Amino acid sequence: MIGYARCPKCHAPMPGSGRVRPTLSAGGTTVERVELGPSDGGRGWLWVAGMVLVGLAVVAWATVLRGGDGPTRSPAAAAPLDVGPEDDRPLGGGPVVEDDEPVAPRAPTGADPAFAADTIESELAGERLYATVTVVRGRLEIRSAFCAEGRLGDIVARHAGELRAAGVSEVHCREVHGALVFERGL
Repeated sequence: MIGYARCPKCHAPMPGSGRVRPTLSAGGTTVERVELGPSDGGRGWLWVAGMVLVGLAVVAWATVLRGGDGPTRSPAAAAPLDVGPEDDRPLGGGPVVEDDEPVAPRAPTGADPAFAADTIESELAGERLYATVTVVRGRLEIRSAFCAEGRLGDIVARHAGELRAAGVSEVHCREVHGALVFERGL
C-alpha cells in the first residue's frame, strides 16, 4: 500500500519506500508520490558548519575572558613589604623572638553534653529504641515513641555520670507528638 514505509505484518521495507513527501492536489483526497532528490536536502551541511563555527567562537571568547591557563599573582602580593627596623621590635622594646613551634589546641575543660547525647542516641538505635536526643539548657531531651521502655532508662542511667560532668541535671522524655512521659533528675 502507498504510505507504509514497512510492511505492517513482517516489518520488512516496502519496495519503493524511499523518502516520500506527500503533496495534495486540488482534486481532494488523492496523494501524489514525490521523490526527494539531493538538490532539496543538500543544505544541511551549512547548518552543521555554522553550529561548529559558533561553538568555536564561544570557546575562544571564554578563553580570552579567562586570561590564561595558570593562576596569576598580583604584583602587590609578589613584592615583599619594606619594613623599617623600628617595626621589628615588640612594644616592650625587647629583642624579637621567632616562635616556629605550632601551638597545640587546648582541651575543653568539661565534658561535651552533645557528645554524650549522640552516644545515647546511637545506643538507643542499636537497641531499636529510635529516638532524637538533644541537650537544651542543662536538660537532656529525648523524643521517642519508646519512653515507657525500661531499656531506655537503663541506657540513660549508664551515661548519668558523663552527663552530670557535662552539666546536665535533668532528663525529659517526650512522645513524638510532644506529650511529656517522664521527667527525672540525674
